[in-house]
Formats: sequence, C-alpha cells, structure tokens
Amino acid sequence: MEPVIWPALIAAVTDLDSAITGVHRTWLDPGGAKAPLDQPRRAMGHLAGNAVRLGVASDVLTVAEGIETALALRTVMPAMPVAAALSAAHL
Repeated sequence: MEPVIWPALIAAVTDLDSAITGVHRTWLDPGGAKAPLDQPRRAMGHLAGNAVRLGVASDVLTVAEGIETALALRTVMPAMPVAAALSAAHL
C-alpha cells in the first residue's frame, strides 16, 4: 500500500514572550478542507495559557477558539490582532 500524502496547516503555539511552547497541526485535503481522517487536528506541547497569535496585540486583541475562526477574522479585519486559544476550555 502506497502512503498517502496530505497537506497540513501548521501553527506555532507561543507564550506572551513569543517563545514557542507547542504546535498545532491540521491535516487538509487537496482542496483545503479538513482531511477525511479520524483525527485531522492535533495540538502538542504546553498549550494552556498560550495561543496561536496572528498579529501583534496592543490596546485591542480579539480571541477566538480555533485557528480557522481566527484566520476568518483576519480575512475580514486584516489589521486586527487575533489569538487562537485552541479550545473552548482554554478561552
């Protein structure tokens, strides 16, 4: 059986000092949707209290549960810094 190769969305999880504390991976199908796998997403490392950060926070920061939601917000508000908490429990 030949191995299947999937593209992936890989994101660094960082703390407030920008140190990488973990990584989040989402396997994708060739069209960009989540791959049809049992567990297409996986976060590894020290996640609690940290986030995937898109942009640099100043006076305003938007927080989203997941990376896809954070990326959608950045699409409509590109200047808005967003932090993806990676789960509802981490919000």
